[in-house]
Amino acid sequence: MFKIPYEFAGTEADLFEFKDFKAACYCLQNYGTIKVISTDPLRYPNNYYFATCSDYDGEFILLFNFYNKIIGYKRGLDDIEFIDKDSASNLLKEIDQSFTIPKASDLNEVIGKEHLSELAASDAKEVKFFSPANVGGALFSADYD
Repeated sequence: MFKIPYEFAGTEADLFEFKDFKAACYCLQNYGTIKVISTDPLRYPNNYYFATCSDYDGEFILLFNFYNKIIGYKRGLDDIEFIDKDSASNLLKEIDQSFTIPKASDLNEVIGKEHLSELAASDAKEVKFFSPANVGGALFSADYD
């Protein structure tokens, strides 16, 4: 089970700057791991930045929870299912060891009582109310404002 950070919605966390996210994306491109098609800054009320990228397997979205430095990948922004991008993940961990990059299987877990019991009461209440499809849906959300 992937442990969702205690206060993942951002009420008590520092914001990771968009320029630093963008620099990490272009660093991946400079190493030849991915091609960055576009980067997208904060869109209120999202708790994440995202970049549209491509690699040998086609286009995908790189998501970045800017309160907890958590990274995930999807085929499309509206997709529910998360995917793995091992080569990008390995390089991102070298760029910044504070990044957390869960496996797709962890992000695709259905949120259960054991996840909710680990959260701050306010975050658990919001997760129950908005009912995201999976752990990744909670970590990369427009619902927590």
